[in-house]
Amino acid sequence: QLSGDVREVARRFAVQIVEPLINEIQQKFTIPRLKDWLSHFKTHVINHLNLFRDLSDMPPQAATMLAGEGGIDPEQRFLDYRVNVVVDNSHLKEPPIIVEDAPNYRNLFGTIERVVDRAGRVITNFSRIKAGSLLKANGGYLILNLMDALIEPFVWKELKRTLKNQSLEIQVQDQFSMFTLSALQPESIPLKVRLVAFGEPLIYHLLYLHDEDFREIFRVKADFDDEQDRDQETGLIYGRLIRQLSEQEGLLPFNAAAVAELIRVGSRLASHQNKVTSIFSHIGDVAREASFWASREKKKVVQPDYVRQAIQERIFRSDMVAEKIRGLIADGTLLIQLEGTRIGQINGLAVADLGDYTFGRPSRLTASVGVGTAGIINIERESRMSGSTYDKAMLILEGLLRNLYAGEQPLTLSASIAMEQSYGGIDGDSASVAELLCLLSALAEVPLRQDIAVTGSINQFGEVQAIGGVNEKIEGFFDVCHAYGLTGTQGVCIPDSNVQNLVLRDDVVQAIQQGAFHVWAVSTLNQAIELFTGIPAGDGSEKNSFHRQVLDRLTEITELLLEQKMTDTGRLLWIPGTPLDLPSDPRPPLPGQ
Repeated sequence: QLSGDVREVARRFAVQIVEPLINEIQQKFTIPRLKDWLSHFKTHVINHLNLFRDLSDMPPQAATMLAGEGGIDPEQRFLDYRVNVVVDNSHLKEPPIIVEDAPNYRNLFGTIERVVDRAGRVITNFSRIKAGSLLKANGGYLILNLMDALIEPFVWKELKRTLKNQSLEIQVQDQFSMFTLSALQPESIPLKVRLVAFGEPLIYHLLYLHDEDFREIFRVKADFDDEQDRDQETGLIYGRLIRQLSEQEGLLPFNAAAVAELIRVGSRLASHQNKVTSIFSHIGDVAREASFWASREKKKVVQPDYVRQAIQERIFRSDMVAEKIRGLIADGTLLIQLEGTRIGQINGLAVADLGDYTFGRPSRLTASVGVGTAGIINIERESRMSGSTYDKAMLILEGLLRNLYAGEQPLTLSASIAMEQSYGGIDGDSASVAELLCLLSALAEVPLRQDIAVTGSINQFGEVQAIGGVNEKIEGFFDVCHAYGLTGTQGVCIPDSNVQNLVLRDDVVQAIQQGAFHVWAVSTLNQAIELFTGIPAGDGSEKNSFHRQVLDRLTEITELLLEQKMTDTGRLLWIPGTPLDLPSDPRPPLPGQ
């Protein structure tokens, strides 16, 4: 009885001390939920007075037993009164901007950490609630890579739900743990955050088309170009970025000429004389290597020669395949003719992309023509080694032939076109001009120059169109010619619209300036014909012109077929505009016929 009376007196005494303090705090704040929490706090303090007794004068065992009456560890007896501040943005004057480099579930949404006590039990408490980047960015902006968020387990669905509901729930979500549930269930936190997700355009379009929630959540889209105009402002930006990189990573300073050389590298990456790449990471890699080579030579400033050396070293490390191909051409394994002329044969140009390195290489194209009606046989397509773009280009080529030569007579021939010693897939339309020149050479029996390679697309009106990889193609043919021996007549024929894309290597530019190598730009088929044959292209009405010789050969084929009246496959051939003599049907007529 005495013990109970003492406890009651202690409780009343505690109420007189605690209640005024709590009431004073409640009057300062008008938040209802905070007032409720303070009321519970006051009740808890009054009901657990043993927690506040001074245990320092007691023996450790007695202190442990006394504190343990409430089931509380002596080391954490005030844990219930602590405050777990998961995010503190009070020092910020502007809305928070958080960049999340690893948007997994834990980093984005937070978690409730668990520990194993001495008894082997998995325990946790409210102090182990940890905030994620969404909560850290509450009231501000969160920036992340969209693709990184998509590939993380459980993230995308929960992220959409959180943004739609504007409410964050901190839970335990670990795919590799046996204990994914927690006894703690923190209340939802109101969330107001602007999510900035960046990624590839393809990812955006796929999600926009196939994910309705994505359209609702991400309503503002901005496209960023991977290249920009090469002007004075861009040059200053490059200079500032290179200086910043040098200061951050301890690189040697770059003089103005070295910066200009790096800008030229940017134009090369953009494949345009008046553009530079906006992907500065590539420029940064070259700058780091240039600084390395300069420091190796004990220089204090990076000069343009070291930038060029860095480029050459990068090529040297990656061009083994290109070097092997050039070796096969040099020893005659891959047949490429670099001088003289030949009927139905031409040097085309292709680009090989190895990911980190792209190079051009010449390929021999051949054509054969005979009497028949099989049309143009694309050997690559028949062997199922061609892509859809390549097949489309061949159909356009046939349309151009009809436009040129089938205005007054049928277009009748049997021809085949092939890219020799090509054992992999082929796609693209950049060989259209080469294939057409090769076919017309075989028809007219006019030889083509073999010291010139050609690249370019063509339309049904004979206009030569731009292609990609023009620098790599020119340099690839130059390397082969240089190994063979420059004759002063060799060169490459390119579309006129690709001139603006020329950002060639220094050795190629020097050879062109010295007249040892050439680059010709053409805008029409006729210009290419005259370059390769040396005779006027003309038209079908001009005697001794190239087109007249082609038309004469087509007329000859048609007349031969008319004389035989049978195709090379044994089927009856009917030429429009000629009488059609059909054999009589030996069967008796049907009733009513």
